[in-house]
Amino acid sequence: MNKTQRRHFRLQAVPYAIVDGVLFKKDVNGVLLRCISINQIHRVLEEFHGGPAGGHFAPRVIALKIMKAGYYWPKIFSDCYAWIKRCKNCAFFTGKERLAALPLHPISVDQPFMQWGFDFIGVINPNSSQGHKWILTATDYFTKWTEAVALKEANESSILDFYEGIATRFGIPATIISDNALAFIGSKVTEWAVKNGIYLSTSSNYYPQGNGQVESTNKNLLRIIRRTLDENQRSWHTKLKSALWADRITPKRSTGNSPFKLVYGREAILPMSLELPTLELMKQLELLEFEAMEVRYAELMELQEIRDQASQAMEKD
Repeated sequence: MNKTQRRHFRLQAVPYAIVDGVLFKKDVNGVLLRCISINQIHRVLEEFHGGPAGGHFAPRVIALKIMKAGYYWPKIFSDCYAWIKRCKNCAFFTGKERLAALPLHPISVDQPFMQWGFDFIGVINPNSSQGHKWILTATDYFTKWTEAVALKEANESSILDFYEGIATRFGIPATIISDNALAFIGSKVTEWAVKNGIYLSTSSNYYPQGNGQVESTNKNLLRIIRRTLDENQRSWHTKLKSALWADRITPKRSTGNSPFKLVYGREAILPMSLELPTLELMKQLELLEFEAMEVRYAELMELQEIRDQASQAMEKD
């Protein structure tokens, strides 16, 4: 190796570091990403594209998701494109799901869980093996966190039960947005909303262009479920939880963060993180109890700043 080659090698080595015998590469934000070896790439792509946390998203989304989780290798983007091109489920649905872009028209909201959008997906054909015909979805307008449940009937009682479940887990919202279907604005639902000081609004009145955020959520959940189903099409209700999980841990273009990060202040720990620990997880596992408490406190203090940045990003979107 001559002098020029040595200099070139040193420059290439600058962003890399070895920690406890593991090679890491510094990203543009200074975060050290674990470098994945050639024989590990297949496993990582399999997990982040088609695994329980995958969701069969587009190549660039998968690549960014992998790096957000703390991993890197030199051809990560081209490898994601090649992998998804070979995915039979994605190939089958490519072109069939190209619907007109939905008008999201972000509604101004700057705090989590203050404004939810609700909607029904259905009637779904075929019905599930358990007789479910509908999926009732809820999306928080700030974090983009999504909840959903499979239902046999799209009635007011089911909606009220779902509303109460949301309220007891995330707090009483200021506003609930839905379409003007009778089940969403019936006497029982209206009475419950008035009792709790919640403003019920139909999307047609609240925003003329429609409840685009929830429609986008529905489209995304259906896409994930379709691409994870096997020959038994009536098992779609069993895929709902994993579809929600994949959606919650995937960064959104409008906020630059995953819903999970905006809710909890840190990215979710995935099975892959335990199999191939990232630097962040390696540090966490070595912390004493009081040190872990200090780290978590710092994360929660930083969370409001992250949410403010997400709010600004949504305003620009």
